Amino acid sequence: MKIRQTIITLFIVLTAIASLNAQDTLLIYQTGGSIIRKAILDIDSITFYAAVLPTDTTVVADIDGNIYKTVVIGEQTWMAENLRVTTFNDGTEIPLITNASEWYQLRTPAYCYYSNDSAGYHGLYGPLYNWYSVNTGQLCPAGWHIPTDEEWTIMQDFLIANGYNFDGATTGNNISKSLADTIFWTYSSVEGAVGNTDYPAFRNKSGFSALPGGYRNEGGTFIRTLLRGYWWSSTQYIDDPESSWYRELRYDTTYVFVNIAKQWMGFSVRCIED
Repeated sequence: MKIRQTIITLFIVLTAIASLNAQDTLLIYQTGGSIIRKAILDIDSITFYAAVLPTDTTVVADIDGNIYKTVVIGEQTWMAENLRVTTFNDGTEIPLITNASEWYQLRTPAYCYYSNDSAGYHGLYGPLYNWYSVNTGQLCPAGWHIPTDEEWTIMQDFLIANGYNFDGATTGNNISKSLADTIFWTYSSVEGAVGNTDYPAFRNKSGFSALPGGYRNEGGTFIRTLLRGYWWSSTQYIDDPESSWYRELRYDTTYVFVNIAKQWMGFSVRCIED
């Protein structure tokens, strides 16, 4: 099934390329983070090479055919990329909401793209989902689910206890550098912060590869891309039924933020294996 979905995805890519016009531009996301823009007239040929994954790396596919790398952290297996699905795993389309006012008033499942730019954000950061989408239990592929607040905490505690703090300590919460990818984060001069290139051995040491996708706030405005990343948990806040727990990384800090947010806000999503 994974092979079939990969072939379908490749066919769609080739079909899209074949339909380009001479005046069009092809965007290529390159390993290491840079984006190459090439005019179609400047391209003589395109050659595809199969990716070679480490022997301990596995992949999983969602219902749309998106393929995700995974990473084992302690006894948990996580997606090493943000979820990019736009269809629930029962085949139902998730509503795409672009209008800020409509997003603010909505209390049912929906997704969007930062700045409503699907071309620029789908493949790299993935959509931003409201918590009502998370609460359906149908976002992740079969055998996977949105992590609970407790499962996020288990992962954090494992990393702290096993020396993933940027200074190697096994107490305190300074694991952000070990969780964040090495690309796209705004530079920071703060020691051990995500955006600082210091302590290179600890940069994305966990393999979680978190990116600064920003979020859609309570009023429907998009903010903080390249500065912060936000990820939902599936756990509702007991004292406020309209709020749920999330995790946050910031470019200029060393620790993982744990907080609650209104459920109509738009955050990124990661899945964890059942």
